[in-house]
Amino acid sequence: MKIGLIQSRGLGDIIIALPIARHFYESGDEVFWPINESFLPSFQEATPWVNWIGIGWSDPINFDYMYQVPMDILHKVSVNKVLSLYHYLSTHKDLPNKLLQSTLKFDQYKYAVSNVPFSKKWTLANCLKRNIDRESNLFDKLVKQEKYMVIHQQGSDFSKKFNVDDAKNKGYQIIEISEVTDNIFDWLKVLENAKALVLIDSVFSNLVEQLGIGENVPKYFGVRSDAMFTPVLLGNWQYI
Repeated sequence: MKIGLIQSRGLGDIIIALPIARHFYESGDEVFWPINESFLPSFQEATPWVNWIGIGWSDPINFDYMYQVPMDILHKVSVNKVLSLYHYLSTHKDLPNKLLQSTLKFDQYKYAVSNVPFSKKWTLANCLKRNIDRESNLFDKLVKQEKYMVIHQQGSDFSKKFNVDDAKNKGYQIIEISEVTDNIFDWLKVLENAKALVLIDSVFSNLVEQLGIGENVPKYFGVRSDAMFTPVLLGNWQYI
């Protein structure tokens, strides 16, 4: 079968949903996924088993960009089944499954509507083709000492300022995630070797959580949303 997924934006949402796509791929299906074209450099290399299709940016973000344009694209490639992974669409509140929407957190919802076990959310490592050279190049460029802390304060639509003076006084090098690369997966080695992680609710905290990174180091999660829109976390996070 050809399976089409609708989740055109939200890097963190796409990371959360990647194991859903992998589930279908490993079942013998072809997966087609329209996303914002600026995300393509990251996902085409790391997950070449998905048929990624770029969508031009929409400003302001509207229903066509979020739903109708992806749906039209998927119809053109003749998918057999379309799964919309949106837990909520303000312009079309009738689209999500009302029972699941009212009872499940947004990440649980994506798996429930796809009929994929939620436990697979933490199988992200099986989804990724890592580029060790790119990861090492970024690591060598940024990391100057063994004891360092990674912080992420600015997401696409949310920011939170962290006070890291105490960490500096304790001898940590502070590495802030910024736009030094157009591929989010280049950061994996830097994240894996950090001695502390302070991350807002974002794509990078999702990567850390779903890959099981930093289980034995201090790890802080910068809360952004209420309970329904905060992902389920199983790692040893402290919430700030």
